[in-house]
Amino acid sequence: MKTPRSYGEPFREMLRALCSFTNREKRGILYLLPLLILLSILISTLNRPSFEKSFPRYADRVLDSLNDARRTRHTGSSDSLKKGTSVRELPGMPFAFDPNTITLGQLCQLGFTERQARGILNYRSAGKVFRTPADFADCYTVSDAMYERLFPFIVIGEKFRSDSRPLAASEPQDHTTDRIATREKQPDSLFLFDPNQLDETGFRALGFTKRQTEVILRYREMIGGFRDEEEFAECYPVSDRFESLKPYLRIVPPPREKPLRIELNSADSAQLVAIRGIGPATASRIIAYRNRLGGFAHAEQLQEIQGMTERNYEMILQQISVDSSKIQKIDINFADPKQLAGHPYLTALARRKILKQRQLKGGWHTIGDMTSDKTLSTREAEKLSPYLRFTPFESPQ
Repeated sequence: MKTPRSYGEPFREMLRALCSFTNREKRGILYLLPLLILLSILISTLNRPSFEKSFPRYADRVLDSLNDARRTRHTGSSDSLKKGTSVRELPGMPFAFDPNTITLGQLCQLGFTERQARGILNYRSAGKVFRTPADFADCYTVSDAMYERLFPFIVIGEKFRSDSRPLAASEPQDHTTDRIATREKQPDSLFLFDPNQLDETGFRALGFTKRQTEVILRYREMIGGFRDEEEFAECYPVSDRFESLKPYLRIVPPPREKPLRIELNSADSAQLVAIRGIGPATASRIIAYRNRLGGFAHAEQLQEIQGMTERNYEMILQQISVDSSKIQKIDINFADPKQLAGHPYLTALARRKILKQRQLKGGWHTIGDMTSDKTLSTREAEKLSPYLRFTPFESPQ
């Protein structure tokens, strides 16, 4: 019969097993036990559920936010402005405001970036007073889309208004009709006009904003006046409204002075920019290409310049002349490889042929000699003919 084990037997066995370890193993166990105890305490502390404490607070915040948004939606915005109370809105949600007194934070709540909002405040600090909603649209940082969105909520304070009629966002009105009437004139108020004769006041009377008017005037100056309806319609601010303006359009083309033709091979950048159809960037490209060629042999070479459109080319063609005697020619019998490499009409293959043939035979007397020995193709010879000079040479013995 098996003798039952006493309660102290397992403990004695553990002590015997512990005593059987080496000293090194015993030290390892003693170091490990405190670490295991500390790790158990940390795990039990970190895993302690805290949801029952945090959830009520989170739920309260959510309910408060919903209640605030609901109260703000149903509170009369105009009453808030009259009482001088602050308007709480979610970012980007429009509310009634006076552009003369609105703060930076409220502008950001309307959907403006901080930079745009500061631009509006700086515009106001410079002395601008918004007397009508349309004046707010003149501010550079207020886009057309933003103005259309905020127009129904603009409330001009009585001391800022240019008329005595009170204006409030709570008044019943057709906002779509008001926006159109504010931003542009109705067809009944349009008048016959010549866009070459109108000044800033005239374009503003047609319903264009200050920014649009500035663009039209700059464009008119750049092209030297509108020659026809098509040129007027191409102006960016006009394009969207051209059909409504067309019945009132009466263009008298500016008098065409006898064209003063500018010689292309001697003109500097200032003279080139004076040509209608050439801007600073195009002038720089023309001069760079002229230097690579050595000069223009004929005006058609302008079409080889990057960015030259057909319309601009036709416009420029009427204002320039080309003196091919000013071309700086290449002495093909003595030019070094670097000089040949810079010309746009000489390909790498053509340069290798020229240098090889010149080394063998010394050079050429005419451009025909270069096509006869297959140094140049007929097409290459036609293009290069105005740019080559043939200095007599001594044939190698």
